[in-house]
Amino acid sequence: MPSTLDDTYERILSAINEDDSIEVKEVLEWVAFAKILLSLEELEETIAIDMLAGPLPQYKSENKPLDKRYLLEICPGFLQVNYVETANRGHSTYRLNTVHISHFSVKEFLCSERLRKHNSPSRYSLEAQAANLHIGEGCLAYVLHWKGNFKSKGTELGIWLHPSDSDM
Repeated sequence: MPSTLDDTYERILSAINEDDSIEVKEVLEWVAFAKILLSLEELEETIAIDMLAGPLPQYKSENKPLDKRYLLEICPGFLQVNYVETANRGHSTYRLNTVHISHFSVKEFLCSERLRKHNSPSRYSLEAQAANLHIGEGCLAYVLHWKGNFKSKGTELGIWLHPSDSDM
């Protein structure tokens, strides 16, 4: 049994499947540093952005996970989803879900020097400036992919225009 929160978080990070490591880091960056809370659907869209596609990131719809729960499964214990019933102007209700870091200590640990000093889980270390750069590049890739087709995406595009300005 881990004796500290750091030990617990290290154990969780060390147990993440190697095949999921890139997606885990991207999800953690988006959730920790996006300027607004993202829904599961919006977070799915972030995974569709191939940051390693070449000189510029590219949106690839085939990269979207088939099941939204995948994003929560690959980041066990680090993410929490809040569901809220909301009424829109037409008086019908819909469910709004927002994803956030499960506890402030998780983000603090992911951004800490303590994590950077460990071999295996250090790849999940987050830095605000790098995360904000990735979010900005991801937003641009998404907008460029859908250019000329904004009406078909509706309001979903709004989230891509709000990279984090915190910790800059």
